[in-house]
Amino acid sequence: MAFAATATTTELTDDQLKSLFEPDDDVASILRPLQERLLIAVNRVVGVLRWRFARPGPPARPLKFEFSLDGTKWSEPWWGLGSLSLPYFVAHDAPPAKVRETAVVIESGAEAPLAWELFYEALALQSSSARAAFLLAITAAEVGIKEFGGRRSSSERWLLDEIPSPPMEKLVGGYLAAFIRVEVSTKKKQPQVVPDWIQNELTGAATKRNKLVHSRKGFEPEYRPTEEHVRKLLACVMDLLYVLDWFAGEDWAFGLLSEETASCYPQGASSRPALVPTPLP
Repeated sequence: MAFAATATTTELTDDQLKSLFEPDDDVASILRPLQERLLIAVNRVVGVLRWRFARPGPPARPLKFEFSLDGTKWSEPWWGLGSLSLPYFVAHDAPPAKVRETAVVIESGAEAPLAWELFYEALALQSSSARAAFLLAITAAEVGIKEFGGRRSSSERWLLDEIPSPPMEKLVGGYLAAFIRVEVSTKKKQPQVVPDWIQNELTGAATKRNKLVHSRKGFEPEYRPTEEHVRKLLACVMDLLYVLDWFAGEDWAFGLLSEETASCYPQGASSRPALVPTPLP
């Protein structure tokens, strides 16, 4: 029996290997559902770890593992070893208190916000497809703002889910400023809750996104996002999402902001954002 794999394998007989890769139907019917449940659980845990530790997590580059019974026909094991990924890092320097806190979050069954999942998908695409990464990053920002707003009430979540998104400038400027009070350094005259550089970057990116998606100008070199554009936008969206986490009461999120963004809040992490109560009709 022949193998092509990235890891050393133990010598087994052909019959033993065949039973491993092609189990009886009765055995497979028991194991396959468990495999799906384990994959769902693992993906949830990895999502929380990426979110809470600001790490990209496992890359979208699967290991190559195939088997053959005759040396001619090759295929992946039925139990999905071919989809395993190598981690980017080992979190050996994480503070014990944060590890315990994260463990509590995982044990509670909580998941990372959808906006963060979209962000990391964009991050994985930044080198192979700058345009797709650019579009996903903008979507992550919009979803993040909507998710944050939806925490106020089920009716507001319904409206945010059902109605089209307003322009990015109004989402970041007017919408967030309507129910958050926090001191932030800004050159703008209207109420502001995020740094100017984040609002300016997102507004410009949203304009370019509209050209890419809704106009023939999207085919022109001027509007094609470069890897540099995508890197800058991803840094912006990452800070926005952690700012939104901080607004939502996740104090740890402030420590993950870039120096440029954190410095725009003069009182630092102690300047707890205040939610403005929803006015009665």
